Amino acid sequence: MKVFFTPYFKNNPYQKRIIDKFREIGVEIDIAATGTSAFFSTPKLNEANIIHFHWFEPFIRSNSYIKSLFKAIVFLVRLSFLKKNKKYVWTVHNLVNHEKKNVSIDQFFLFFFKRLIDSFFVHNSFTKEKLVKEVGISEKKIFLIPHGNYCEDYSPFLGDKKEFKKDIIKIPEDKFTFTFLGNIRPYKGVLDLISAFKSMNSNNCQLLICGHVTNPQDLELIKSKIDDNPNIYFKPGYVVDNEIQGYIKTSDVMVYPYKDILTSGSLILGMSLKSACLVSNVGSMTELIDKDCVFNNDSDLIDKMNILASTNSVKIEAIGISNFKKIEDDTWLKMATRLKDVYSNLMKDN
Repeated sequence: MKVFFTPYFKNNPYQKRIIDKFREIGVEIDIAATGTSAFFSTPKLNEANIIHFHWFEPFIRSNSYIKSLFKAIVFLVRLSFLKKNKKYVWTVHNLVNHEKKNVSIDQFFLFFFKRLIDSFFVHNSFTKEKLVKEVGISEKKIFLIPHGNYCEDYSPFLGDKKEFKKDIIKIPEDKFTFTFLGNIRPYKGVLDLISAFKSMNSNNCQLLICGHVTNPQDLELIKSKIDDNPNIYFKPGYVVDNEIQGYIKTSDVMVYPYKDILTSGSLILGMSLKSACLVSNVGSMTELIDKDCVFNNDSDLIDKMNILASTNSVKIEAIGISNFKKIEDDTWLKMATRLKDVYSNLMKDN
């Protein structure tokens, strides 16, 4: 069985871990290039038994609406000719692009793309239900496989939390800390988080925002929104791998104020490191996080942040442990094995 992943992003830990486990269990896995021309020129692509898609945006996105539509049509036509006796599978990370740019093209593409897919993989019930009710996919073609955790990716944090805050992050070590960590894009709700924090009634809290800002205009918006608030610390840019655990473990509460999401790998990371997590009531978030740490709107976010900030450290730690227990059995090996089983069953249909 020969499987190709596409598109593949080398800095994406999700894909790397699946591929590593595939190789452990004997799945022959290769990478198909990203971009229509490069994809169809991938060496030995014709020998593939399974082509596993993750995101379709890189194949159809352009700054021009007309060019995007043209790219979508060309990609669909060429996929149809390539298919022959191959099986196409798709892990559904999102149905339209997060920036909601030219959504009609995504919808057009999806209308035809779904007809080429033999099996769909999802990580939660929310996405499965959405595929059935909104996209019209048969439940028989959808496989719910929990997202792998990151519990084994980090050894126990042995450093001094206060020293890490002071010396590495360079923020006060004695304040209750809310942290947002991850790539910063409009749909992740960082501006709303800043507004909510500024409305809190506690001066003994601080907000730490860390991550790569994909759009320079968003960088200026965030700085303007912070408006030199002395308790908000903004660190744009990537956090190096060997410091990620320290940033999370020294935070009191990780915040995920997303406006739209199907699955959040960042949330899985926070839970894997036993963090208390505060999430918005969107997508699959409520399947993982208890209702006391889920907010429904901006005022609810403020209320929940005030409550958590006044909660003792023992209770905060207990919330984090509870989060960890929910996902500790969802290993990458289990995920890869389940994917392999679906692949094998598809091959029997040939």
